[in-house]
Amino acid sequence: MIEYQLARLVNVAELANISIRVVPLAAGAHAGIVTGPFSILRFPLTGDGKETEPPTVYADGYTGNLYLDKPKELERYETAFRGIWQAAHDEQASQRLIAEVAGEYEQG
Repeated sequence: MIEYQLARLVNVAELANISIRVVPLAAGAHAGIVTGPFSILRFPLTGDGKETEPPTVYADGYTGNLYLDKPKELERYETAFRGIWQAAHDEQASQRLIAEVAGEYEQG
């Protein structure tokens, strides 16, 4: 089952609008360990280029969801995202790693 899920990740990573990057264990204590999973939501601009809504951080919490839209909060999560991005393999290396792990599951 997991080999199918990993193979599916490799397939969808080839789509133009999908980017999958794996943070290796060797990266150590990167920002994502502290933040946990999160998304930075950006909304469509108006016709004159102004934001319809402020960018918002969405995070799943243990006791509920968080929606953070204060500039300082957004800045901290954007900094964390850049740190995670820098710690991650590039897209091609990530795809190779996922395919390699999928192959190990198929053999084992």
